[in-house]
Amino acid sequence: MKNLLIFLSFVLFVLSACKKDNSFKNSSPARLQQLQVSKISPSDVTEGMLVSISGIDLGTSANGLTVYFNDKQAIIRSVEPTKIEVIVPKTSSGEVTFKMNGTAVSTSSHLTFTYYTSTDFQNDVNLTNQADIDNFVETHKGQRLNVNGNLSIGKSNESNDIQSVTGLSGIINSVSGLISLSYLRIADAPFLNTVTAAGGLRVAICDFKSLNLSSLQKFSGDLFLSGLNKLTQLEIRSLVTVNNLEISFCPLITDITGLNTVESATSVRIGFLGVSAINMENLISVTSNGINFSFNKNLSAINFKSLNKVNGQLYVYACPQLYQLNFKALKSVSGRLMIYGSNISDLNGFGAIQSLGALNLTANPLLTTLQGLEQLNSLELPGITGVVTNGVIFGLGGLEASMGGIAIESNPKLISLSGLQNVKTLAIAKISNNPLLNDLCPLKNPILKLKSAPIFTYTEYNVPAGQYHYNRTVAALDLWGNGTYTDTEDELKVIEHCN
Repeated sequence: MKNLLIFLSFVLFVLSACKKDNSFKNSSPARLQQLQVSKISPSDVTEGMLVSISGIDLGTSANGLTVYFNDKQAIIRSVEPTKIEVIVPKTSSGEVTFKMNGTAVSTSSHLTFTYYTSTDFQNDVNLTNQADIDNFVETHKGQRLNVNGNLSIGKSNESNDIQSVTGLSGIINSVSGLISLSYLRIADAPFLNTVTAAGGLRVAICDFKSLNLSSLQKFSGDLFLSGLNKLTQLEIRSLVTVNNLEISFCPLITDITGLNTVESATSVRIGFLGVSAINMENLISVTSNGINFSFNKNLSAINFKSLNKVNGQLYVYACPQLYQLNFKALKSVSGRLMIYGSNISDLNGFGAIQSLGALNLTANPLLTTLQGLEQLNSLELPGITGVVTNGVIFGLGGLEASMGGIAIESNPKLISLSGLQNVKTLAIAKISNNPLLNDLCPLKNPILKLKSAPIFTYTEYNVPAGQYHYNRTVAALDLWGNGTYTDTEDELKVIEHCN
């Protein structure tokens, strides 16, 4: 018996030691007596640059860890088992050192770096061909430039002979204006990896396979990425405020999680991507031009859980796999809320919404209920919006683009308008081709008010012809093809008898 107890005690001791060792490897590096580091990249640095310190068994937490560049403390961005990422402080050339809980820790390798002080460059930089790039690199070799102006590489509407922009790496530290890259038939633009600040970024019609913007610490202006058919990897971090944000026509992009740090934007437009989820849970407001998600064929979930206000439209269009929408803090959309061609079954993701400009729910094959819109009480847009000249309304685009009120059409499983019972008035109600929709009672009063409303008329502008010549009419009330009703009059008779 005594021997058995000794044996069991030994087994428990071994298991306890194994458990401690396992947690040790996955904890803060502060517990290590020596950091197993091997490399710093890049080793030529300037203030604000993001650098990676490679190694093994570095832990997963920054708790207790401090990193110094020649005795100046760096900002730790992330800690992973094989990599620590930090932001370089203002310092001078020297060695990278570490402390754990205030105590210096030895390293398996000495990591040295060369520090460059950046210089102001007071002009726009326009590089339209390879010779321009090579001459610029030769002229500014060994410098780190803060460009006080715009940086343009390539031509905005035609091809060029540019074969490499690698020479710019490390030379361009920041750009106060817009960085524009156009029609570049090259695989990457590595100089962007070390740009620490920019007044905007436009990348269009390029063959880049990857874009690394992780060093951007300061950003203002527009972020526009479009027509990047070969792009598979996009790294974005630390963006907080963006003007117009557009990422479109990048079909191989499946991950845009770096946008999660954005808190404010003028507009958001994401379309023709391969992503399955869009998560911008820290975005609080969209201040001017609305939100548009279009033609994202793999998109299944959108999370904007902190967004409380949208100035402009909120369009979700032709995302056939989309079944989860989280806009639970959103209270108002000044323009139209449109959900077209999605896989949603209800509107529970909009539980706080109180005010919309207009509402359009069309061609959503699984939509069975409007539950989630119970807080909605007003739709602010007039029946037809457009340009008014001499008392005549001129629509700017198609019929749907100009309509206010509510349009609920071609939702084959929708059975009730329950959820809209607190809407008091409507400028237009177009409810049609919903074959299972027999319960229109929640909108009884607004619908009956529209029975005697006049028909809206306007003239549509024909862009190719350059003149106003299409006369249009829109009925204030349009009910047909719903449930078992035979026609509009039949629907109205039933609605009149609703409780």
